[in-house]
Amino acid sequence: MCVLTQLSESLNKKQNRGFLFAFGLIALISLLEVVTLKVDGLPKKFRWINIVSNYLGFGLTPSVCICLVYVLDKKTKLRWEFKLAILWEVVYLLILALSIPLYFQ
Repeated sequence: MCVLTQLSESLNKKQNRGFLFAFGLIALISLLEVVTLKVDGLPKKFRWINIVSNYLGFGLTPSVCICLVYVLDKKTKLRWEFKLAILWEVVYLLILALSIPLYFQ
């Protein structure tokens, strides 16, 4: 995907960056899934790694869709609906981040 976006002449710079960013997010989510699977079954002291990687994987998944919508939007100015989607994604990540310590009480 990276090579195709770099070689494509029909994508503008915004689309090129956006597709590469979406690909990076997908790669990061996949890496987090691998970490989750590798840590699963290890002693209890490693459980926090499993929880954090699982939460980040779930938390970042909607970001891929948001990124692709941004890339495919033909307008250069961000619409309020898109800004609202970004806001909800940030709120979702914050809720996940704040709920992680609850597992360690």
